[in-house]
Amino acid sequence: MDSIALEFSIPADDDGYILLQCGHCGEYFKLTAEDCENDDILRIVCPACGLESETYLTDDVIQLALTMADNYAMDLVNNMFKDLERKKPT
Repeated sequence: MDSIALEFSIPADDDGYILLQCGHCGEYFKLTAEDCENDDILRIVCPACGLESETYLTDDVIQLALTMADNYAMDLVNNMFKDLERKKPT
């Protein structure tokens, strides 16, 4: 099966920060977009609970990603059936 990669960006606020959410305690905190993209930073820990999480994506960002994936899948299905719709029986 072929794999598909969908990409989207998380915009920073006016001060250059991105809102993150701890996967353990649920607390929100901010990091600069530059720090989030920096490969020299090995670990990010929550400033509230001190734990490292698998993800720091907020619920809104996760919902956006799921919606984008749903829309992409529906476009694929619609395009597949659109071709079938045009064929006339012989």
